[in-house]
Amino acid sequence: MDEDVEYAAVQRMLAAAWRPDMLKEREPRVVIVMPSFSMAPALLAHYAERIPALEHRDLYCVLLLANPACRVVYLSGQRVPDYLVEYVVSLVPALDLADVRRRLALICLDDTSPRSLAAKLLDRPDLLARVREFVGSDPAMIEPWNVTGTERDVAVALGIPLHGSPPRLLSLGSKSGSRRTFEAAGVPCPGGVEGVSSESDIVQAATSLRRTNPALSAVVVKLDNSAAGDGNAVVGLTDLPAGGSRDEAEAVTSRVRALPAWYVPAVEAEGAIVEELIVGQDYRSPSVQLAATPDGQVEVLSTHDQILGGASRQVYQGCRFPAYEGYARQIADYGMSIGRHLAAAGVIGRFGVDFATVRDGSGWASYALEINLRKGGTTHPYGTAQLLLHGRYDARAGTYRDDRGQERFYVSTDNLLDPRWMTLDPREVIARVGAAGLGYDPSRRTGVVVHMLGGLPIDGRFGLTAFGASREQAEQLYAAVPASLA
Repeated sequence: MDEDVEYAAVQRMLAAAWRPDMLKEREPRVVIVMPSFSMAPALLAHYAERIPALEHRDLYCVLLLANPACRVVYLSGQRVPDYLVEYVVSLVPALDLADVRRRLALICLDDTSPRSLAAKLLDRPDLLARVREFVGSDPAMIEPWNVTGTERDVAVALGIPLHGSPPRLLSLGSKSGSRRTFEAAGVPCPGGVEGVSSESDIVQAATSLRRTNPALSAVVVKLDNSAAGDGNAVVGLTDLPAGGSRDEAEAVTSRVRALPAWYVPAVEAEGAIVEELIVGQDYRSPSVQLAATPDGQVEVLSTHDQILGGASRQVYQGCRFPAYEGYARQIADYGMSIGRHLAAAGVIGRFGVDFATVRDGSGWASYALEINLRKGGTTHPYGTAQLLLHGRYDARAGTYRDDRGQERFYVSTDNLLDPRWMTLDPREVIARVGAAGLGYDPSRRTGVVVHMLGGLPIDGRFGLTAFGASREQAEQLYAAVPASLA
Protein backbone atom coordinates (compact mmCIF):
# COMPACT_ATOMS: atom_id res chain seq x y z
CA MET A 1 0.00 0.00 0.00
CA ASP A 2 1.20 3.54 -0.76
CA GLU A 3 2.73 5.17 2.33
CA ASP A 4 0.44 8.21 2.27
CA VAL A 5 -2.63 6.09 1.62
CA GLU A 6 -1.74 3.85 4.56
CA TYR A 7 -1.19 6.88 6.80
CA ALA A 8 -4.52 8.38 5.72
CA ALA A 9 -6.25 5.11 6.61
CA VAL A 10 -4.69 5.17 10.10
CA GLN A 11 -5.61 8.83 10.62
CA ARG A 12 -9.27 8.10 9.91
CA MET A 13 -9.32 6.42 13.33
CA LEU A 14 -8.47 9.70 15.09
CA ALA A 15 -12.08 10.85 15.30
CA ALA A 16 -12.95 7.79 17.41
CA ALA A 17 -9.92 8.17 19.69
CA TRP A 18 -9.93 11.95 20.24
CA ARG A 19 -12.27 13.67 22.66
CA PRO A 20 -12.42 17.37 23.64
CA ASP A 21 -12.35 16.54 27.36
CA MET A 22 -10.44 13.36 28.09
CA LEU A 23 -11.16 13.67 31.82
CA LYS A 24 -14.92 13.36 31.35
CA GLU A 25 -15.02 10.75 28.59
CA ARG A 26 -16.18 7.42 30.03
CA GLU A 27 -15.40 5.20 27.05
CA PRO A 28 -11.98 3.48 27.25
CA ARG A 29 -9.15 5.51 25.69
CA VAL A 30 -5.38 5.17 25.45
CA VAL A 31 -3.10 8.19 25.03
CA ILE A 32 0.45 7.51 23.85
CA VAL A 33 2.69 10.37 24.94
CA MET A 34 5.62 10.66 22.52
CA PRO A 35 7.86 13.70 23.25
CA SER A 36 9.80 13.19 20.04
CA PHE A 37 11.82 16.27 19.10
CA SER A 38 12.15 16.01 15.34
CA MET A 39 14.32 19.04 14.61
CA ALA A 40 17.10 20.05 12.25
CA PRO A 41 20.38 18.27 13.07
CA ALA A 42 22.11 21.45 14.33
CA LEU A 43 19.35 22.16 16.85
CA LEU A 44 19.00 18.52 17.86
CA ALA A 45 22.72 18.39 18.59
CA HIS A 46 22.44 21.67 20.55
CA TYR A 47 19.76 20.17 22.81
CA ALA A 48 21.08 16.58 22.87
CA GLU A 49 22.29 16.52 26.50
CA ARG A 50 19.09 18.11 27.79
CA ILE A 51 16.58 16.07 25.78
CA PRO A 52 15.87 13.50 28.53
CA ALA A 53 14.98 16.35 30.89
CA LEU A 54 12.90 18.07 28.20
CA GLU A 55 10.96 14.84 27.69
CA HIS A 56 9.89 15.02 31.33
CA ARG A 57 7.88 18.18 30.62
CA ASP A 58 5.13 15.90 29.32
CA LEU A 59 4.86 13.91 32.55
CA TYR A 60 1.85 16.06 33.42
CA CYS A 61 -0.06 13.73 31.06
CA VAL A 62 0.00 11.14 33.86
CA LEU A 63 -2.79 13.26 35.38
CA LEU A 64 -5.06 12.04 32.56
CA LEU A 65 -5.32 8.91 34.69
CA ALA A 66 -7.68 10.81 36.98
CA ASN A 67 -10.20 9.47 34.47
CA PRO A 68 -10.57 5.75 35.33
CA ALA A 69 -11.46 5.01 31.69
CA CYS A 70 -8.11 6.32 30.44
CA ARG A 71 -4.76 4.56 30.10
CA VAL A 72 -1.44 6.19 29.21
CA VAL A 73 1.74 5.05 27.48
CA TYR A 74 4.69 7.33 28.18
CA LEU A 75 7.70 6.92 25.85
CA SER A 76 11.14 8.19 26.83
CA GLY A 77 14.76 7.89 25.82
CA GLN A 78 15.88 7.22 29.38
CA ARG A 79 14.10 5.62 32.33
CA VAL A 80 11.67 7.83 34.22
CA PRO A 81 12.46 7.58 37.97
CA ASP A 82 9.64 6.26 40.13
CA TYR A 83 9.75 9.31 42.39
CA LEU A 84 8.80 11.59 39.47
CA VAL A 85 5.66 9.58 38.79
CA GLU A 86 4.87 9.57 42.51
CA TYR A 87 5.32 13.35 42.63
CA VAL A 88 2.93 13.97 39.73
CA VAL A 89 0.35 11.63 41.24
CA SER A 90 0.62 13.44 44.59
CA LEU A 91 -0.71 16.63 42.96
CA VAL A 92 -4.19 15.04 42.82
CA PRO A 93 -4.98 13.41 46.19
CA ALA A 94 -7.86 11.40 44.73
CA LEU A 95 -5.44 9.47 42.51
CA ASP A 96 -4.40 6.06 43.79
CA LEU A 97 -0.76 5.29 43.00
CA ALA A 98 -1.29 1.55 42.68
CA ASP A 99 -4.16 2.09 40.24
CA VAL A 100 -2.07 4.60 38.27
CA ARG A 101 0.71 2.06 37.90
CA ARG A 102 -1.75 -0.48 36.47
CA ARG A 103 -2.94 1.97 33.83
CA LEU A 104 0.42 3.59 33.02
CA ALA A 105 3.03 1.99 30.77
CA LEU A 106 6.45 3.64 31.04
CA ILE A 107 8.38 2.44 27.99
CA CYS A 108 12.05 3.42 27.93
CA LEU A 109 14.12 3.13 24.76
CA ASP A 110 17.39 3.39 26.71
CA ASP A 111 18.95 5.38 23.87
CA THR A 112 20.69 8.74 24.36
CA SER A 113 21.82 9.24 20.76
CA PRO A 114 20.96 12.67 19.25
CA ARG A 115 18.00 11.41 17.23
CA SER A 116 14.29 11.90 17.63
CA LEU A 117 12.42 9.52 19.90
CA ALA A 118 10.29 8.44 16.93
CA ALA A 119 13.37 7.45 14.92
CA LYS A 120 14.67 5.42 17.85
CA LEU A 121 11.30 3.71 18.31
CA LEU A 122 11.20 2.63 14.67
CA ASP A 123 14.43 0.71 15.33
CA ARG A 124 12.77 -1.24 18.18
CA PRO A 125 10.10 -3.65 16.88
CA ASP A 126 10.03 -5.22 20.34
CA LEU A 127 8.90 -1.94 21.91
CA LEU A 128 6.41 -1.26 19.13
CA ALA A 129 4.94 -4.65 19.96
CA ARG A 130 4.78 -3.70 23.68
CA VAL A 131 2.82 -0.56 22.82
CA ARG A 132 0.37 -2.48 20.64
CA GLU A 133 -0.09 -5.12 23.35
CA PHE A 134 -0.81 -2.50 26.03
CA VAL A 135 -3.31 -0.67 23.81
CA GLY A 136 -5.17 -3.82 22.81
CA SER A 137 -8.47 -3.08 21.08
CA ASP A 138 -9.21 0.25 22.82
CA PRO A 139 -9.31 3.47 20.77
CA ALA A 140 -5.90 5.13 21.00
CA MET A 141 -4.02 8.15 19.72
CA ILE A 142 -0.43 9.36 19.79
CA GLU A 143 0.33 12.79 21.31
CA PRO A 144 3.56 13.91 19.57
CA TRP A 145 5.68 17.02 20.11
CA ASN A 146 5.62 17.63 16.37
CA VAL A 147 4.82 15.61 13.26
CA THR A 148 7.35 14.82 10.54
CA GLY A 149 7.69 11.81 8.28
CA THR A 150 9.29 9.91 11.16
CA GLU A 151 6.29 10.35 13.47
CA ARG A 152 4.04 9.40 10.56
CA ASP A 153 6.01 6.17 10.15
CA VAL A 154 5.51 5.37 13.85
CA ALA A 155 1.76 5.87 13.45
CA VAL A 156 1.68 3.52 10.47
CA ALA A 157 3.87 0.93 12.24
CA LEU A 158 1.56 0.94 15.27
CA GLY A 159 -1.69 1.37 13.35
CA ILE A 160 -2.53 4.21 15.76
CA PRO A 161 -3.37 7.78 14.65
CA LEU A 162 -1.44 10.93 15.51
CA HIS A 163 -3.12 13.88 17.20
CA GLY A 164 -1.30 16.26 14.89
CA SER A 165 -1.09 17.66 11.39
CA PRO A 166 -0.04 15.68 8.31
CA PRO A 167 3.71 15.96 7.56
CA ARG A 168 2.89 17.54 4.20
CA LEU A 169 1.77 20.63 6.13
CA LEU A 170 5.04 20.95 8.05
CA SER A 171 6.13 23.90 5.91
CA LEU A 172 3.20 25.96 7.25
CA GLY A 173 5.05 26.08 10.57
CA SER A 174 8.34 27.21 9.03
CA LYS A 175 9.31 30.86 9.26
CA SER A 176 8.65 31.32 5.54
CA GLY A 177 5.39 29.42 5.70
CA SER A 178 4.30 31.50 8.71
CA ARG A 179 4.78 34.74 6.79
CA ARG A 180 2.75 33.44 3.85
CA THR A 181 -0.04 32.36 6.20
CA PHE A 182 -0.12 35.74 7.96
CA GLU A 183 -0.49 37.47 4.61
CA ALA A 184 -3.29 35.11 3.54
CA ALA A 185 -5.09 35.57 6.88
CA GLY A 186 -4.75 39.36 6.75
CA VAL A 187 -2.75 39.57 10.00
CA PRO A 188 0.02 42.23 10.36
CA CYS A 189 3.62 40.98 10.40
CA PRO A 190 7.05 42.67 10.15
CA GLY A 191 8.65 43.44 6.81
CA GLY A 192 10.88 40.60 5.75
CA VAL A 193 12.64 38.58 3.07
CA GLU A 194 12.21 34.83 2.58
CA GLY A 195 14.35 32.25 0.80
CA VAL A 196 17.62 33.31 2.44
CA SER A 197 20.37 30.68 2.11
CA SER A 198 23.80 32.37 2.25
CA GLU A 199 25.81 35.14 3.84
CA SER A 200 25.33 37.33 0.79
CA ASP A 201 21.55 36.71 0.92
CA ILE A 202 21.49 37.93 4.54
CA VAL A 203 23.42 41.06 3.60
CA GLN A 204 21.22 41.75 0.60
CA ALA A 205 18.03 41.25 2.62
CA ALA A 206 19.24 43.54 5.43
CA THR A 207 20.24 46.34 3.06
CA SER A 208 16.96 45.99 1.15
CA LEU A 209 14.90 46.26 4.34
CA ARG A 210 17.03 49.23 5.40
CA ARG A 211 16.21 51.01 2.16
CA THR A 212 12.49 50.40 2.76
CA ASN A 213 12.76 51.56 6.37
CA PRO A 214 15.77 53.88 6.88
CA ALA A 215 15.04 54.08 10.63
CA LEU A 216 15.43 50.30 11.00
CA SER A 217 17.74 49.57 13.94
CA ALA A 218 18.23 45.83 13.42
CA VAL A 219 17.04 42.74 11.60
CA VAL A 220 16.46 39.23 12.92
CA VAL A 221 17.76 36.28 10.92
CA LYS A 222 15.65 33.18 11.64
CA LEU A 223 16.46 29.62 10.64
CA ASP A 224 13.41 28.38 8.77
CA ASN A 225 12.73 25.41 11.05
CA SER A 226 14.14 26.50 14.40
CA ALA A 227 12.41 26.25 17.77
CA ALA A 228 12.20 28.35 20.97
CA GLY A 229 14.14 31.22 19.35
CA ASP A 230 17.41 29.25 19.37
CA GLY A 231 17.70 29.69 15.61
CA ASN A 232 17.36 33.47 15.76
CA ALA A 233 20.23 35.94 15.42
CA VAL A 234 20.02 39.75 15.60
CA VAL A 235 22.12 41.88 13.25
CA GLY A 236 22.35 45.54 14.31
CA LEU A 237 21.99 48.19 11.59
CA THR A 238 22.78 51.38 13.51
CA ASP A 239 25.84 53.54 12.79
CA LEU A 240 26.21 52.19 9.27
CA PRO A 241 27.22 54.01 6.07
CA ALA A 242 24.36 55.60 4.18
CA GLY A 243 21.92 53.22 2.53
CA GLY A 244 22.94 52.35 -1.01
CA SER A 245 26.48 53.63 -0.50
CA ARG A 246 29.55 51.68 -1.61
CA ASP A 247 30.53 50.86 1.98
CA GLU A 248 27.13 49.75 3.31
CA ALA A 249 27.25 46.12 2.13
CA GLU A 250 30.79 45.70 3.43
CA ALA A 251 29.80 47.03 6.86
CA VAL A 252 26.72 44.76 7.07
CA THR A 253 28.84 41.80 5.96
CA SER A 254 31.23 42.47 8.82
CA ARG A 255 28.34 42.35 11.29
CA VAL A 256 26.98 39.12 9.83
CA ARG A 257 30.44 37.54 10.17
CA ALA A 258 30.40 38.43 13.87
CA LEU A 259 27.55 35.94 14.42
CA PRO A 260 28.42 32.58 16.05
CA ALA A 261 30.60 30.43 13.78
CA TRP A 262 27.90 27.75 13.38
CA TYR A 263 25.16 30.14 12.34
CA VAL A 264 25.77 31.00 8.66
CA PRO A 265 26.52 27.32 7.81
CA ALA A 266 23.16 26.48 9.41
CA VAL A 267 21.50 29.11 7.19
CA GLU A 268 23.16 27.52 4.16
CA ALA A 269 22.01 24.05 5.18
CA GLU A 270 18.48 24.81 6.33
CA GLY A 271 17.37 28.14 4.84
CA ALA A 272 16.20 31.24 6.69
CA ILE A 273 14.29 34.49 6.58
CA VAL A 274 15.43 38.00 7.47
CA GLU A 275 12.88 40.17 9.23
CA GLU A 276 12.64 43.67 10.67
CA LEU A 277 13.23 43.76 14.42
CA ILE A 278 10.11 45.28 15.96
CA VAL A 279 10.94 47.93 18.53
CA GLY A 280 8.76 50.44 20.30
CA GLN A 281 7.45 51.69 23.59
CA ASP A 282 6.76 48.98 26.20
CA TYR A 283 7.74 46.05 23.96
CA ARG A 284 6.03 42.74 24.79
CA SER A 285 6.30 39.23 23.34
CA PRO A 286 2.91 37.51 23.76
CA SER A 287 1.66 34.32 22.16
CA VAL A 288 -1.68 32.66 21.57
CA GLN A 289 -2.29 28.92 21.72
CA LEU A 290 -5.02 27.31 19.65
CA ALA A 291 -6.37 23.86 18.88
CA ALA A 292 -7.88 22.57 15.65
CA THR A 293 -10.16 19.58 16.14
CA PRO A 294 -10.30 16.61 13.74
CA ASP A 295 -13.58 18.03 12.38
CA GLY A 296 -12.01 21.42 11.58
CA GLN A 297 -13.19 23.54 14.52
CA VAL A 298 -10.75 26.06 16.05
CA GLU A 299 -10.55 27.20 19.67
CA VAL A 300 -8.33 29.72 21.44
CA LEU A 301 -6.90 27.80 24.38
CA SER A 302 -4.76 30.47 26.03
CA THR A 303 -2.64 33.58 25.69
CA HIS A 304 0.73 34.08 27.38
CA ASP A 305 3.32 36.79 27.80
CA GLN A 306 6.59 35.14 26.90
CA ILE A 307 9.77 35.70 28.91
CA LEU A 308 12.69 35.94 26.47
CA GLY A 309 16.43 35.85 27.12
CA GLY A 310 19.70 34.62 25.68
CA ALA A 311 22.34 36.70 23.93
CA SER A 312 19.87 37.73 21.21
CA ARG A 313 16.97 38.32 23.64
CA GLN A 314 15.04 36.01 21.30
CA VAL A 315 15.24 32.72 23.22
CA TYR A 316 12.18 31.47 25.08
CA GLN A 317 12.78 31.29 28.84
CA GLY A 318 9.27 31.11 30.30
CA CYS A 319 5.81 32.65 30.30
CA ARG A 320 3.10 34.41 32.28
CA PHE A 321 -0.56 33.41 31.96
CA PRO A 322 -2.82 34.89 30.89
CA ALA A 323 -1.36 37.61 28.65
CA TYR A 324 -1.90 41.23 29.66
CA GLU A 325 -5.54 42.12 29.15
CA GLY A 326 -4.65 45.25 27.16
CA TYR A 327 -3.83 43.18 24.07
CA ALA A 328 -4.94 39.63 24.95
CA ARG A 329 -8.14 39.94 22.93
CA GLN A 330 -6.29 41.47 19.96
CA ILE A 331 -3.86 38.58 19.64
CA ALA A 332 -6.68 36.06 20.26
CA ASP A 333 -8.62 37.55 17.34
CA TYR A 334 -5.53 37.48 15.12
CA GLY A 335 -4.88 33.93 16.26
CA MET A 336 -8.38 32.83 15.29
CA SER A 337 -7.95 34.29 11.80
CA ILE A 338 -4.69 32.37 11.41
CA GLY A 339 -6.15 29.23 13.01
CA ARG A 340 -9.12 29.10 10.67
CA HIS A 341 -6.80 29.43 7.69
CA LEU A 342 -4.63 26.58 9.01
CA ALA A 343 -7.60 24.34 9.85
CA ALA A 344 -8.94 24.81 6.34
CA ALA A 345 -5.58 23.55 5.06
CA GLY A 346 -5.89 20.41 7.24
CA VAL A 347 -3.99 21.35 10.41
CA ILE A 348 -5.01 19.28 13.47
CA GLY A 349 -4.06 19.54 17.14
CA ARG A 350 -2.39 22.26 19.19
CA PHE A 351 -0.32 25.06 17.72
CA GLY A 352 0.80 28.53 18.72
CA VAL A 353 1.44 31.93 17.19
CA ASP A 354 4.07 34.32 18.58
CA PHE A 355 3.69 38.09 18.37
CA ALA A 356 5.64 41.29 18.99
CA THR A 357 3.46 43.93 20.64
CA VAL A 358 4.25 47.58 21.29
CA ARG A 359 2.27 50.61 22.42
CA ASP A 360 0.75 52.52 19.55
CA GLY A 361 -0.55 55.85 20.81
CA SER A 362 -3.16 55.01 23.42
CA GLY A 363 -3.45 51.37 22.34
CA TRP A 364 -1.37 48.37 21.31
CA ALA A 365 -0.11 47.15 17.95
CA SER A 366 0.69 43.46 17.50
CA TYR A 367 2.72 41.85 14.71
CA ALA A 368 2.65 38.10 14.07
CA LEU A 369 6.15 36.60 14.10
CA GLU A 370 5.85 32.85 13.65
CA ILE A 371 3.62 29.81 13.83
CA ASN A 372 4.67 26.90 16.02
CA LEU A 373 2.94 23.95 14.37
CA ARG A 374 3.80 21.75 17.34
CA LYS A 375 3.85 21.80 21.10
CA GLY A 376 5.97 24.49 22.70
CA GLY A 377 7.18 25.98 25.96
CA THR A 378 3.66 27.10 26.89
CA THR A 379 2.04 23.70 26.22
CA HIS A 380 3.02 21.86 29.39
CA PRO A 381 2.20 24.64 31.92
CA TYR A 382 -1.20 25.11 30.32
CA GLY A 383 -1.73 21.34 30.14
CA THR A 384 -0.82 21.07 33.81
CA ALA A 385 -3.28 23.86 34.63
CA GLN A 386 -6.07 22.11 32.76
CA LEU A 387 -5.54 18.80 34.53
CA LEU A 388 -5.29 20.43 37.98
CA LEU A 389 -7.77 23.29 37.66
CA HIS A 390 -10.26 22.02 35.04
CA GLY A 391 -10.92 25.56 33.90
CA ARG A 392 -11.45 27.51 30.71
CA TYR A 393 -9.85 30.56 29.15
CA ASP A 394 -12.26 33.31 28.09
CA ALA A 395 -10.68 34.81 24.98
CA ARG A 396 -13.09 37.77 25.01
CA ALA A 397 -12.29 38.77 28.58
CA GLY A 398 -8.69 37.52 28.63
CA THR A 399 -9.28 35.63 31.90
CA TYR A 400 -9.01 32.04 33.10
CA ARG A 401 -11.33 30.53 35.72
CA ASP A 402 -11.19 27.05 37.20
CA ASP A 403 -14.22 24.80 37.60
CA ARG A 404 -15.01 26.50 40.92
CA GLY A 405 -15.25 29.87 39.18
CA GLN A 406 -11.99 31.10 40.72
CA GLU A 407 -9.69 33.23 38.58
CA ARG A 408 -6.21 31.72 38.29
CA PHE A 409 -2.80 32.87 37.02
CA TYR A 410 0.64 31.32 36.67
CA VAL A 411 4.28 32.04 35.90
CA SER A 412 6.28 29.22 34.35
CA THR A 413 9.83 28.54 33.21
CA ASP A 414 12.01 25.70 31.94
CA ASN A 415 15.13 27.67 32.79
CA LEU A 416 15.54 28.26 36.52
CA LEU A 417 19.31 27.95 36.60
CA ASP A 418 22.06 27.97 39.21
CA PRO A 419 25.22 25.84 38.79
CA ARG A 420 25.26 25.36 42.57
CA TRP A 421 22.14 23.20 42.21
CA MET A 422 23.99 20.59 40.11
CA THR A 423 24.68 18.57 43.25
CA LEU A 424 21.08 18.66 44.47
CA ASP A 425 19.10 15.44 44.33
CA PRO A 426 15.79 16.12 42.52
CA ARG A 427 13.90 14.68 45.50
CA GLU A 428 15.58 17.26 47.70
CA VAL A 429 14.28 20.05 45.44
CA ILE A 430 10.74 18.71 45.79
CA ALA A 431 11.18 18.43 49.56
CA ARG A 432 12.69 21.91 50.02
CA VAL A 433 10.01 23.62 47.93
CA GLY A 434 7.38 21.84 50.02
CA ALA A 435 9.07 22.61 53.34
CA ALA A 436 9.15 26.31 52.43
CA GLY A 437 5.36 26.25 52.06
CA LEU A 438 5.62 26.83 48.30
CA GLY A 439 4.44 23.44 47.00
CA TYR A 440 1.17 23.10 45.13
CA ASP A 441 -1.82 22.87 47.48
CA PRO A 442 -4.68 20.93 45.80
CA SER A 443 -7.29 22.36 48.17
CA ARG A 444 -6.31 25.99 47.57
CA ARG A 445 -5.22 25.35 43.98
CA THR A 446 -2.19 27.56 44.40
CA GLY A 447 1.52 26.83 44.72
CA VAL A 448 4.51 25.58 42.76
CA VAL A 449 4.70 22.49 40.53
CA VAL A 450 8.26 21.56 39.52
CA HIS A 451 9.32 19.78 36.33
CA MET A 452 12.41 18.95 34.26
CA LEU A 453 14.33 17.91 37.38
CA GLY A 454 16.53 15.72 35.21
CA GLY A 455 18.31 18.89 34.12
CA LEU A 456 19.83 19.49 37.57
CA PRO A 457 22.98 17.34 37.18
CA ILE A 458 23.65 18.76 33.70
CA ASP A 459 23.89 22.46 34.51
CA GLY A 460 21.77 23.09 37.62
CA ARG A 461 18.62 23.81 35.61
CA PHE A 462 15.00 22.81 36.19
CA GLY A 463 11.52 24.13 35.53
CA LEU A 464 8.47 25.16 37.52
CA THR A 465 4.96 26.54 37.22
CA ALA A 466 3.75 28.81 40.04
CA PHE A 467 -0.06 28.99 40.32
CA GLY A 468 -1.66 31.96 42.07
CA ALA A 469 -5.08 33.44 42.78
CA SER A 470 -3.69 36.72 41.41
CA ARG A 471 -0.83 37.78 39.17
CA GLU A 472 0.96 39.11 42.22
CA GLN A 473 0.68 35.84 44.14
CA ALA A 474 1.94 33.81 41.18
CA GLU A 475 4.94 36.16 40.83
CA GLN A 476 5.71 35.97 44.55
CA LEU A 477 5.62 32.17 44.58
CA TYR A 478 7.80 32.02 41.48
CA ALA A 479 10.36 34.45 42.93
CA ALA A 480 10.52 32.61 46.27
CA VAL A 481 11.73 29.27 44.88
CA PRO A 482 15.48 30.03 44.50
CA ALA A 483 15.73 31.10 48.16
CA SER A 484 14.11 27.83 49.25
CA LEU A 485 17.05 25.95 47.68
CA ALA A 486 19.80 28.04 49.30
